[in-house]
Amino acid sequence: MSTGIVPSQGLHSARSRLPDIPAPVITAGGTYGRLPPSPNPDFSRFEHRSSNLRSKATWFIGFLLIVFTTLWMATLSASQATNPEIALPAQERGTDILFNVDELLEFRAEEIASAEPSATGGVKVPGFLVQGVELTIQEAQHGDREEMRSALLRRSALMLYERGIEPLRPHDDPQVDTVVFSTPGGARNVIELMSSSNHKNAKRFLQPTSWLVIILSTALLFLGQGFSRFIGMAVAMMVSGALILLATLLLMFTIAFIGSDGTFVANEFSKILKEVAWVPGRNGIVLLAAGLVILVPALLINWFFNRPLVHTKPVTDQPDNFND
Repeated sequence: MSTGIVPSQGLHSARSRLPDIPAPVITAGGTYGRLPPSPNPDFSRFEHRSSNLRSKATWFIGFLLIVFTTLWMATLSASQATNPEIALPAQERGTDILFNVDELLEFRAEEIASAEPSATGGVKVPGFLVQGVELTIQEAQHGDREEMRSALLRRSALMLYERGIEPLRPHDDPQVDTVVFSTPGGARNVIELMSSSNHKNAKRFLQPTSWLVIILSTALLFLGQGFSRFIGMAVAMMVSGALILLATLLLMFTIAFIGSDGTFVANEFSKILKEVAWVPGRNGIVLLAAGLVILVPALLINWFFNRPLVHTKPVTDQPDNFND
């Protein structure tokens, strides 16, 4: 039974629909003939890949990490600068500069030795303007100037640290600032800055900012991919450290530019303020170095695991079985 279709005729019919292009011949000397046209795919068939939400979240978390790490470092620096271990010695130096305690004790030695105890049981030092600071009877009668000097400075520093400049205000006119603060440009600011209230405020914000930094760091590690997550964290640390260091340098420049009017008192208080201001600078350097310590190994490890492992073999004009 015949179907009426000759196989050769069907094949010839199918071939007749193909473009009549001679087959190219590729030799070592060149290509003979014409290569078929390159395909022209319709890219509209492919869906446009939407932006990666995870990538956006990673960048946003990284930005927040920079912001709150900087805030945390500033809060930590404020807490350290107003810590009693730093603030009290600074207050002692300031008190000694303002009142020249050595000369005061030498000039008032006889009055101190013969002074009657006050209502509180202590001995007031004439001419010493820190209200409420007295010597004990034993210290006054013993007459050891170094002992009296140390006691006055220690108690004055603690008083100023706890109450600010309030002990320097006269009792009869508590609204009038002490005159001595009009000469040194930063004396009052230093005393008010190195206070217990500022230390408590800094500590109050230190814990929340610390937790925010920990949470954001964890989120960045979770959202990141591969070793890039460590690179992102290191960059955030370095940027925060650089911002803190830059702010410190600007503060130091400001202190050097307007922090002194040329007098001895102003110059000495300017030195104290520079030493205190360098606390965040040191923290910024430490944070910057810590970020660098993380960044360099992360970059090296990331390069090692992502380096190309396939090496292309150079093309030769000899077949692979030439020596067979």
